[in-house]
Amino acid sequence: MYDIFMKTLPFFALIGVGFWAGKTRFFTEEATAYLTKFVFYFALSAMLFKFSSNLSLGDLLNWDFIFAYLCATTLVYILATIVSLVRKKPMAEAAIEAQCCDRKRRILGHSDVGPVDGSRRGRACDDGVGG
Repeated sequence: MYDIFMKTLPFFALIGVGFWAGKTRFFTEEATAYLTKFVFYFALSAMLFKFSSNLSLGDLLNWDFIFAYLCATTLVYILATIVSLVRKKPMAEAAIEAQCCDRKRRILGHSDVGPVDGSRRGRACDDGVGG
């Protein structure tokens, strides 16, 4: 447990420093936008790669977890689609709502993390659909 904590500590420390910098307005808005791009597209990706590159494939492939994850994802998609269709939405819109519900179900999908400056850029699924 200690090993995992020490490997993930830099990741969460970087998030904490970024949160502090945002709250105290340490950087200008323009600087914050560029730092956000740098952190999410370079720094965090490199940290995650370094962490995962030291793991064996056997450590990563937990088939029970993968099966449970796929079942949960399928269930969320089906339930969200049914709710949308009951609300008389067209199938195309129901599919988008199901996608949004699944995105909100995930805890931290690195590719889903958006700008930390409070803007809503690129966040199509932040319309309140899917809780």
